[in-house]
Amino acid sequence: MALKDAIQAQSMPAFETDEEHDTVTTEAPAVSAPTPEVAQAAVPAVAQTTAVGAARAPVKFPPIYADKQDNFDIETVAGLSMAVERIKAEQGACYIGNDSLGTRCRVEIISWNYRWILSPGLQSKDPGYEESKQFLANTYDNQTVYGKDVTVEEYLQGLKEVHAYDKANKSMYIDLFGMLVWTEKKGEIPEEERKMVVVQLSQTSAGQFAAFCQTQGVLAAKGVVRSVSDVVEIEAVARTKGSNKYTNFSFHVAK
Repeated sequence: MALKDAIQAQSMPAFETDEEHDTVTTEAPAVSAPTPEVAQAAVPAVAQTTAVGAARAPVKFPPIYADKQDNFDIETVAGLSMAVERIKAEQGACYIGNDSLGTRCRVEIISWNYRWILSPGLQSKDPGYEESKQFLANTYDNQTVYGKDVTVEEYLQGLKEVHAYDKANKSMYIDLFGMLVWTEKKGEIPEEERKMVVVQLSQTSAGQFAAFCQTQGVLAAKGVVRSVSDVVEIEAVARTKGSNKYTNFSFHVAK
């Protein structure tokens, strides 16, 4: 899946609710499985014309951080997801566990990977929610269920027909792995004290990440941006939609 597809996902209905955040609670259990093939990032193209209207060859504006996609293979991603600390967005701030990092933090990107969560589709207020969590599952290639000899389509069909979860669904996420280098509350972190973290991006936050990468890619291609740092600034932004309140991530150039 190309990074530009996450930009297109912004036009799809948002799946955030008043209880959904970019957080660890949507992580399905990790189990051992063979590594499937993962698609590489495509490069968006923009067509131009000459002064007399003749079409030129497309000029490509590769998004920044496209080279970071899938730097970790699936087995590494699954293992690190259960081992490293996770930065989540709640109530307009970045958190690791119960510790607030402030509104913003900076991460040196090492790898980012697509992941889809297969869910029975119940909310925490629904009867049977706790029991339904046992059916959470991951897919890293959007085709096969990680650790299970079954396709995504077959798994969702089973949730609906065998277990009567009529709202069973699939949600796209991005797992962004990197070194935490700065937080709003504590400032710059000494190199010897830095640790790897994972930032889980919901569909909305993944769209924000994709738009940031594409915008910076265009600016770099035009020479406006001279160099691209591997360090990105991540901001937790509280949002309200009707009666629903949630927090997503936005992305900025680290200065």
